[in-house]
Amino acid sequence: MDNHHHTIIYLDQFATSGMFDSGQVTKWTEIKYLLEQGVLTKKLFCPLSPEHFLESSNKSEAYRNDLNKGFLQLSDRYAFKTELEITSQLLISLIRKNNITINTFLSRLKNQDIPTDTEWNDLSSKTREFNSMIQEATTLSNSIRDQARQIKSTPQTEKLLFETCRNLVVGKFIACLEDLLKNKFIKVRGVHFESRSVPNWIDAIVYRLVTSHKINEKEIRLLIKHLERHGFTGISTLDTRTSLSALISVKGKKETSSDQLDISRVASSIQLSNILLTDKKRKSELLELELDKKYNTVILSGIPSDQDRFVDLLQRILD
Repeated sequence: MDNHHHTIIYLDQFATSGMFDSGQVTKWTEIKYLLEQGVLTKKLFCPLSPEHFLESSNKSEAYRNDLNKGFLQLSDRYAFKTELEITSQLLISLIRKNNITINTFLSRLKNQDIPTDTEWNDLSSKTREFNSMIQEATTLSNSIRDQARQIKSTPQTEKLLFETCRNLVVGKFIACLEDLLKNKFIKVRGVHFESRSVPNWIDAIVYRLVTSHKINEKEIRLLIKHLERHGFTGISTLDTRTSLSALISVKGKKETSSDQLDISRVASSIQLSNILLTDKKRKSELLELELDKKYNTVILSGIPSDQDRFVDLLQRILD
């Protein structure tokens, strides 16, 4: 995949807070300076996450303006597309043998994409609603997690449970495609929330394949065959999402709304990013799954030794 000579860096929230939050001079001040130099010399850029504006919406006006000016510059006005858009694009490209390029993952922000002052307030209420919906989605967490707690955990049983979790999702995906072949139309099943109905994410992907990508019957059959044979291994978003979720389940942990958001971001950015910043817990999961090796991405968290390593990497890119 062509990265047109840039290094692409995905910055998590803690990095942006580190760079724009504190009035003090810290290691992040140095990192911010190096990143700005990298953007100026066209050696790197840091695309925004799709929720970037949503998340800055509940900050104070002065901080928000600072952050956005700074981050728009670092991003070179690129933003990651949503996980749904990237996933459906990867699936259709696989079937149609299209190249995966930087445009599969990123879009350029136009001026009208940047919120005005009135739009900011509207965004902040959307953020709250989104958080409460995800909270509800994760309380529907799967029965596997509860069963996992009752099984004596050995590396063998964990591996088996992990594969089972993943295969269940692949199975649901195939079932949804087979449904589509049989019924010739797709009904998006809602996961019902108190606030509103949210489409089931598998249905939502398939719906997008039909409406935006005009997938045809022959292509649906090809996709089913591919998934039966390879599961999600060739599709980075689904591969990463289901691996992380399965690992969380196997460890008998609860998935929170911030896990959901993290997983979505990592899933969307891991294949394209040369360097990816995420929190300590996510980093250790990704290393355990060896997804850093698989996608050839340096994964760093916010701990001091990783900050030092990040500075080293940036200096090397700039030299």
